[in-house]
Amino acid sequence: MKIKSTKAQEEAPNAVDKFVGLTQTSYRSFQDYVKFREDDPLWMLIYKIGLQFFGFLLMLLLSPFLILGLTIAIAAVL
Repeated sequence: MKIKSTKAQEEAPNAVDKFVGLTQTSYRSFQDYVKFREDDPLWMLIYKIGLQFFGFLLMLLLSPFLILGLTIAIAAVL
């Protein structure tokens, strides 16, 4: 059985780091897409407000599942 050094483990990205990075880039691109700009017509502003509202509802709906998942993960570790 080989034991890897901690230095090699710190340099190699794990699955959580990859997921967090992907989530951050996705969220930033969504926020950039729904950002209000001066040259947007009225219909585009209404569309972007609708998308922001949909994103808020999606996050609100997913939050109980995320909290439950974190609780189960912490309980499994303990």
